[in-house]
Amino acid sequence: MKAVSAALFALALSVPASAQSDDSSFDFLGYCIASGNSATYCGCLTDSLASAITPKELAIYMDYLKIIESGQRDEKAIVSTLKQNHGITGKELAAALTAANTAATAAEGTCAGL
Repeated sequence: MKAVSAALFALALSVPASAQSDDSSFDFLGYCIASGNSATYCGCLTDSLASAITPKELAIYMDYLKIIESGQRDEKAIVSTLKQNHGITGKELAAALTAANTAATAAEGTCAGL
């Protein structure tokens, strides 16, 4: 566990200050790496997403991924949780997840193999 913490700390030092100031980008980067992906791939994916969607959309998308990863599959419960946690309407949630999914699909193609 110390090795992972040290690696994330070293990565944090290498991430530009502009990325660190945006908590959702930095959080997504850490989440991506913790999920077992390479730091290079995660950096590419995070940069691509951060340039295509808003920090709030990225935070919503990351929360959605965490919920799905936890095993939750009840669509109503997922929607309710995301709306409540982010103080948004169903239409805003749909727009955010659509934008994030579109951006993530494009980014995965760009970043594949890194």
